[in-house]
Amino acid sequence: MEEITKPSWTAAVAEWIWGSSDHENTGTSSADFCAKSFPIMNGACWTQLVSKLLGVVIILGSCLNQIPVMMNLYKSKSASGLSKTFLYGDILIKVNAAAYGYLTNMPMTAYGENIALSIQSVGVLLLAWHFSNVTVDEKVTALVGATTYFVLVTKLLPDNYRYILLASIWPIMVYSRGAQILETQKVKHTGAQSIITTGSNLLGSLARIGTTIVEVGFDIPMLTGLLLSAGLNTLATIQYFAYKKNTDKLYSSSMQEKKAA
Repeated sequence: MEEITKPSWTAAVAEWIWGSSDHENTGTSSADFCAKSFPIMNGACWTQLVSKLLGVVIILGSCLNQIPVMMNLYKSKSASGLSKTFLYGDILIKVNAAAYGYLTNMPMTAYGENIALSIQSVGVLLLAWHFSNVTVDEKVTALVGATTYFVLVTKLLPDNYRYILLASIWPIMVYSRGAQILETQKVKHTGAQSIITTGSNLLGSLARIGTTIVEVGFDIPMLTGLLLSAGLNTLATIQYFAYKKNTDKLYSSSMQEKKAA
């Protein structure tokens, strides 16, 4: 019988899923132990497998997360109801989480969705810029800020200060998403926000809590941020349904105006 440790695609997949560490002091790597016993595996092997697959699903789902918001912006030709504070803060949150995962060598399945979300959040911001009155000064400031951030994080941030990337997420998240919640409360509609995006953010936060515990461990800064995100996404979901009629009326009125024009 061919050993799973021999160079092969099965060995590579097994090591990617279960790792090469000693499995419960058995003298056998987790990859060997779990792969050889598949599908009659113990609880630890199944937990890691499900967590890894769930991480992949989260990443794949995140690739489409902001598409509904972009479509709403494009159709309505308006950024009404979207807080600029939220848009900038959302990008910073996602980039910080992605940078922390990359710099600390976490498994890609533990943070990869933040890369896709960062790119899409930039796309949402660009559309919001296009459909609202944004000054050149604001755009230049944003570009300079992004460049400065990149240099600081990739070149100047010491290893023992990387925790700041996650620690800073909490206040940024409360401030930026709080600003969006207050903006929605003020205008009484959710604008270009999408229940698909908001709902998937909520489910993704809850699922990521489980995968983080399994793949990374009890990383308190990361788990606290995920719990906070789940709470704020819950409030945003409630607001969506509370103001759905107003949002539908606003959208219908906007479409009628465009047809009339």
